[in-house]
Amino acid sequence: MSDNIDKLNSKVKSYKKAAEEATESASNAQSRYRKVQHELDEANERAEMAEAAVNKARSKALDAK
Repeated sequence: MSDNIDKLNSKVKSYKKAAEEATESASNAQSRYRKVQHELDEANERAEMAEAAVNKARSKALDAK
């Protein structure tokens, strides 16, 4: 009986450790996702600004003709 309890306790500890590792892994993935999303937002903003500058330059070039 005591042997079964020890085996079950060992399984519980193993499952608990696996759950903690999975939680940590999910947390790390979520942090990476947020970082990449932030970088993407910044890149999109820079692209929009560059596109606006190009359009402005084109408009000036067409007005000069």
